[in-house]
Amino acid sequence: MFHLEFNGKQWAAVSTSTVGPQHEELICTNPRESISVCLAWTQDGQSPFISMLELLPLPDGMYANMSSDTSWRTLYRYMYGATDSILGYLQDKYNRGWQPRNESDFGVMSLTADFTLIISTSVDYPPDPALLHAIMVPSAEFEFPLYFQDVYFYTVRPQYRNCTSFGIQFIDDPAVYLIPNKSDLPPIINSIEVYDSGYIHGYRATSQDDVDGSKAIIDGFEQLQQWSGACLPLSSSWQWLTCSEFYPTPNVTSMNLSGYGLQGHLPDFSQMRALKTM
Repeated sequence: MFHLEFNGKQWAAVSTSTVGPQHEELICTNPRESISVCLAWTQDGQSPFISMLELLPLPDGMYANMSSDTSWRTLYRYMYGATDSILGYLQDKYNRGWQPRNESDFGVMSLTADFTLIISTSVDYPPDPALLHAIMVPSAEFEFPLYFQDVYFYTVRPQYRNCTSFGIQFIDDPAVYLIPNKSDLPPIINSIEVYDSGYIHGYRATSQDDVDGSKAIIDGFEQLQQWSGACLPLSSSWQWLTCSEFYPTPNVTSMNLSGYGLQGHLPDFSQMRALKTM
């Protein structure tokens, strides 16, 4: 197991013993022109690895119920009723990955729409193909109250060839119930997206001057170019740096470059004003 870190904060724990691919996704605003993504050991001898890193710009109003002043880690995004292994759709303007779910073990039935075009969609713009499959309870009804954690939330009245979507905020694990009411047709659900809000909030980073100065030293010596990172998180900072813990911007206070066999001239790192010992 190793950790993913984003902008100096722990993002996710990755277990390489898990069967199949692992995908981590984070939606957040970034106050700087660059980001930092690090793969960090949790113990000696590990070999963290990454196969792909994708960055996409997203509009502020991407989701009606998601504020841009916090971060959102994707917990899961299911597409019900589908049986293939599609990870994404060309029609999805946000390039989201959808995991097919077929809940046949729970007594539900899969169904496919008798049309291929959605007339009206939601502000979240789910891809049309994800809305053409669904699951239903065979003996249930079509107009149904939606309960969330045993609390009545809304009565759903889906319209033909229209996307009906709802956003719910919760504190504990979600449990959504589709309760039939006054109809001969069963309740259906096409897809669901669940996010953890505030997982990485704000941006705490090493002083940019110290980052630039440290990078100049690294670039000047081949022996140091294996390092990537800086002061944060403190548990995985560069081994040859000592950093202050001042909030919100840590500074490099000392460097220990002994034992690396460095030779030659030191580059200019005069911008590192908090550095006291080398």
